[in-house]
Amino acid sequence: MSKSENLVQKTQKINKLINKINSGKNAWLAGSLMYEIKQKEEYKPKYTSFKKYLDGDLSVSETKASSYILIYLTYHEEDISDMALQSHLLLMADYKQELREIMVK
Repeated sequence: MSKSENLVQKTQKINKLINKINSGKNAWLAGSLMYEIKQKEEYKPKYTSFKKYLDGDLSVSETKASSYILIYLTYHEEDISDMALQSHLLLMADYKQELREIMVK
């Protein structure tokens, strides 16, 4: 699979995840994909910057993308309850790890 095909598949998956209910697990998954695309600069065949990729293919602001990436970097997927919403995870991201772990479950 080419790099551009891989990017298209990831972009489609992200769009499905972020257009579903405000699920914390969906936000974590979207964040993991966005983080990978950003770190590996997978957007480069089509765009000159991650921001342009977000604007062009995802229609997501850098702030919103950063919130998904923060969730990914802050939590372990298996620790996120099915009841946790993206907004809950963002609110608790600044809490101490011990308190965050208790509240997420």
